[in-house]
Amino acid sequence: MSEEYAREDYVGFGRLYGAFWIGMKKCLRPFLRIEGENCALIDFSSMNVNLAYFFAGELPPTDEDLYDLTGLLCGFEKTPEWRKAVKKFVSSIWFCKNKTMPHGIWIPNQKLKYQDIWFAVLRRHPKLRSVLSTRNIGYRMAWFEGDIMVTILLQMKSRGIVGLPIHDGLICPQSKADEVKQIMSQVTLEKLGFSIPSSVKILEPMKPEAHWAVAVDPQISEDLKRKSGPWPRSQV
Repeated sequence: MSEEYAREDYVGFGRLYGAFWIGMKKCLRPFLRIEGENCALIDFSSMNVNLAYFFAGELPPTDEDLYDLTGLLCGFEKTPEWRKAVKKFVSSIWFCKNKTMPHGIWIPNQKLKYQDIWFAVLRRHPKLRSVLSTRNIGYRMAWFEGDIMVTILLQMKSRGIVGLPIHDGLICPQSKADEVKQIMSQVTLEKLGFSIPSSVKILEPMKPEAHWAVAVDPQISEDLKRKSGPWPRSQV
């Protein structure tokens, strides 16, 4: 596993890549084991937006969804599809060279243009105007994200806890989830001046009879559609 940079001065980008679990399909993650134990996934909430507030020198809103554009964007609804679209849009604009709709983003309201969503995000987060207008600031944010994650992993290592990083989240043994969540909160508090909230998802394999019930989901791997054969389990 290594950090990939966009510039020779090691300031641009810096996310962790190379480990097999990073590119693993989400439906296969429950089959991971750390020292024989089931795992948990701990994700930072709205990492990029929180980092943007740090770069702006402001404190982020708390106890609310930072991707919620209710009343600010035509047709926006509080659905997983809309939230995913807004999240992808916001995550992409940090790297945009031109003010055009990023590729690979499906917006439920196809009539909306780049400027419509951009101004809705700006109205939602007026304190981020300078950051939103800074070209390619995403590379600096990605570097800071990587730095935060490396610090978390080093603290986990000092406590004898194995962690498998996935960009702005990590996989750890279920029995250590609460302890790791506290480490993540403390590290962001020390580095940013405020804690970034995180969520814990217990990774439990589906029962065999449930595999076919979800086989219509395009995210389900072909490996999960087979009726026979041992289910893959990766030991770390």
